[in-house]
Formats: sequence, C-alpha cells, structure tokens
Amino acid sequence: MWRKLVVTSMRVLLIVAYHLLAAGLLNIRIEHFTRHAAGLLMSYLLPLTLLALTAHLYFIHSSRKRKAAWLVGSTVPSTILLYRITGGYDSLEEQALFIFDRYSIEMGIWFPFMYLVIQFVLLLAWLAEWRSQRDGTSYN
Repeated sequence: MWRKLVVTSMRVLLIVAYHLLAAGLLNIRIEHFTRHAAGLLMSYLLPLTLLALTAHLYFIHSSRKRKAAWLVGSTVPSTILLYRITGGYDSLEEQALFIFDRYSIEMGIWFPFMYLVIQFVLLLAWLAEWRSQRDGTSYN
C-alpha cells in the first residue's frame, strides 16, 4: 500500500518538475512566491489531486499503451499551453505586480483550469476503459 502511494507521488512530482522546468525555460517567473503561496496552492490543488488520481489509476490498472497515453496527455497539451501563453506577450510590455511576472491571469487561472480539464478527460477515458473491461467488451 505505502509503496503504491510513494510511486504515485513520485510520478506526480516528476510531472510537476517537468512543468516547472518548462516554465523556467520559457522565462515564466514566480514573483513574491512566499507572499502568494496560499493562493497558488488553492489554484493548483484540484488539478494536482486529479493528476495524482489519474496517475494511480493508469499505472495500477492499465496497459503500457494507456500509460504512455497518460504521460503524453499530462505533458504535451500543457507544454503547448505554456508556450502559447508566453507567445502572447511582447518583451516591451509592462510587467504586472502579481504572482507571476506578466502571466498572472494565465498561470493563476487559465493554466490550472485547462490542466484540470485535461486530467478530467483522462479520468473519463480510464473510466470508459474500466467499464468496457468490466462488461467484457473491448474498444481497443
């Protein structure tokens, strides 16, 4: 039981580290992190919880193909979203005095919401696969 929890936590931390690395490479910086940490936690709590749930479900009960789909679904769309967020700003634009340097609304609202939607779709896909296996039908 503890081993499964630790492995799932490591997968979630790997995805979080990947996103932090991608944000760092795209020069998305967090300003005044200690002052706004509670707001960030509230904004990202539900997407991270759903990420942990889908990580557990996909890696305990799915085939290699589904595990690869989870990994791609958890990284590629959000990386594209991060890239699109940074592409919408000029280097001469005025900086906002919020949590994220120039990207407060996108990283505080849009990114967590879109990641929540992505993880919810992955959860629905897993549920559809589970239900088809339970009923004895296969949609592969």
